[in-house]
Amino acid sequence: MSTDAVPFGAVDYVIFGLVLAVPVAMGIYQAFAKGGQHTTSRYLVADRTMRALPVAMSFLVSFMAPITFLGGPAEVYANGYMYSLGILSAFWYIPFFSAVLVPVFYGLKLNSSYEYLSLRFNNWLRLFASALFILREAMYIALCLLGPALAFEAAWIL
Repeated sequence: MSTDAVPFGAVDYVIFGLVLAVPVAMGIYQAFAKGGQHTTSRYLVADRTMRALPVAMSFLVSFMAPITFLGGPAEVYANGYMYSLGILSAFWYIPFFSAVLVPVFYGLKLNSSYEYLSLRFNNWLRLFASALFILREAMYIALCLLGPALAFEAAWIL
């Protein structure tokens, strides 16, 4: 078996272009469908009209970053059983959040946990938590982009 890299062909470019274009087209369509998304409630929670399956799929996709697919197998190989403990923990924290936190947020008609922080405590804590989240996400996104970038660099031959 040869380990030489094979450059992208025409079919590869078409598939790669579709993988990028289809989500962009879906986003543009959703932005303008039914008068657009002009309110925070419509943008974040679809005016609370979505059924369980799309909401569940949205949650699932938000946890499935490229780093999961690229780093997960290496993590299992390096640490073995310890990786599965994180996955198994979902069996207690998902029901807990579903039974305790979701009814509170839904009953208060909140769009985010930050709104709850400002209602329960004060606006300063809401801003502080938002700043910490932005910092965390900036660092996490850098890691998430590094993995696919390295994979593309290895596969991309000009």
